[in-house]
Amino acid sequence: MKILIIAEGLPYPPVDGNRIIVYNIINYLSKNHSIHLICYYQNSKELHFLNKLEEKCKIDIVLLKSKRYIIRRLDQLLGLFRKMPYRTIEYDVSQMHKKIKQVQEENKFDIIHVDSLNMA
Repeated sequence: MKILIIAEGLPYPPVDGNRIIVYNIINYLSKNHSIHLICYYQNSKELHFLNKLEEKCKIDIVLLKSKRYIIRRLDQLLGLFRKMPYRTIEYDVSQMHKKIKQVQEENKFDIIHVDSLNMA
């Protein structure tokens, strides 16, 4: 099967809860299926690990720009008055929407796995 996985961030190195889960899903499913991962990255240091994942799946990444501390805190406060939670708004980036649409148009996936509610 062809499986698209949409995740918050690069799952390598698998050092914390969410990365461990996504990495293990990819590791297990890639043995018998074709996996395509779309996720965010926040800095160039993360890109050094791409080759470890490319052995198991095809990867598309989108830069998630980090906000300055005061702006992030203000956004969180304003989140109390919005219809969507702050974390959902934080990951709602137009480049990600475009990338997902492009990848879906180029491929026919049997399953799409969205790793986190924030990414839905």
